[in-house]
Amino acid sequence: LHHIVDPVTGMSAASIWRSVSVAGPSCLVANALSTAAIVWGSQAPRRLGEHRLPARLVSADGDVIVLGGWPAEQGSTEWEAWR
Repeated sequence: LHHIVDPVTGMSAASIWRSVSVAGPSCLVANALSTAAIVWGSQAPRRLGEHRLPARLVSADGDVIVLGGWPAEQGSTEWEAWR
């Protein structure tokens, strides 16, 4: 279970993402978006893409998705091609 609470359900957010990292213009923005992405679940890549910031998402299965210019790594999927 996540320590992040989904405000819609009042329960722990679904464990779709093991981790989400966002590079933002400030720590506040990066933290807010990475936390929101956990709550957004499967919609996170699309919704983060709307902000046009570099991000890296690791699924519960260990799959890596990068978007917005986050450096690609071996085995990662660039979201633009993935959607």
